[in-house]
Amino acid sequence: MYINLSPEALGLKITFEETIRLAKSHGFGGIDLPLKEVIALSRPERAAEKIQAAGLQWGGGLPSCQLP
Repeated sequence: MYINLSPEALGLKITFEETIRLAKSHGFGGIDLPLKEVIALSRPERAAEKIQAAGLQWGGGLPSCQLP
């Protein structure tokens, strides 16, 4: 088990790369999948490579949503 960084849950609007940097520098074991950002990458398959290179894992959190 590991601690997961979920920027959206904290109300942070940061990039995928910044999420990786923050997670790694603050001792998180993984990040939530930022689906919109990963799909928008020119090569989405590289997202997993970036996560692995940083020594992180994908988190199991569900995408956040706004409730009325």
